[in-house]
Amino acid sequence: MFKKIRQYLGLWQIRRMVASNWVHLAGVAWQGYRGKGKGCVIFALTEFDGQAEETPLYFVSLKEIKKLKLDNLAEAVAHIHAYDPKTEIVLVIELPAQNLCLRLHGEDYGMMPPEALKVHQQFL
Repeated sequence: MFKKIRQYLGLWQIRRMVASNWVHLAGVAWQGYRGKGKGCVIFALTEFDGQAEETPLYFVSLKEIKKLKLDNLAEAVAHIHAYDPKTEIVLVIELPAQNLCLRLHGEDYGMMPPEALKVHQQFL
């Protein structure tokens, strides 16, 4: 579902990728929240020959994330406890060398998670 991505190395590129895919990310986050409670969207980004190959997004609840081996688990858990699911999402991007945990607000992307799910479902 994600558009093909080429080697995003800087935070601004990550934010650009998020902006390009906000409806999908926020839709997955809201759907996951409705089914499992607070949690985060996880997206693994792996490099192959200078290009990035994506894997599907998935939502993990607060209970489930504690079982994962993330190098920034404490940061992810803190974000999950603090975020408002109606207006924000928590996104963990698994990069080859580390994980990046972001708390993102729908206002910055023009759409709140509940609205994003409605739009996202129109494309399924």
